[in-house]
Amino acid sequence: MTELDDIEKGLWTGVEGGDEALIRQYELYVHQAEQVSARRHGASMVFLLASLALVAIAAFFGDEISGADGAAFYLAAILIQIVWFLLARSYRNLNSAKYKVIGLMEKRLPASPFWAAEWKALGEGKDWRQYIPVSAVEHTAPAGFALIFLTLWLA
Repeated sequence: MTELDDIEKGLWTGVEGGDEALIRQYELYVHQAEQVSARRHGASMVFLLASLALVAIAAFFGDEISGADGAAFYLAAILIQIVWFLLARSYRNLNSAKYKVIGLMEKRLPASPFWAAEWKALGEGKDWRQYIPVSAVEHTAPAGFALIFLTLWLA
């Protein structure tokens, strides 16, 4: 039994509700997935702006940030990157689970725009020239900023 088989087994209640009920639940669930994506984007923008502000502060006040104060500043900046990374991973995992469920629901609908069509049209994220998954950017950015702050701290 695959992971999707196990998820699908838990998805269906056995209670018949008809196509109308399935379509309504599908619409609500897709809407919830879109809300998670919007929160994910908002959180990433906050962390990106905070990180850029910290880089600007480090560039402008670089000579004045030293000793214990410098260590605290750069350690805090690195910790912010760790929190950003962990939050982005959490959102990625939540969205991945939601889209698996959406795909399983689409198996009972007349069309499968996400599961069978859109993801295939994007090359399933395998070719970066065709599509770069948001999670790849969200995980690269905090690592890049952490490296910048670590380099500045050690310099």
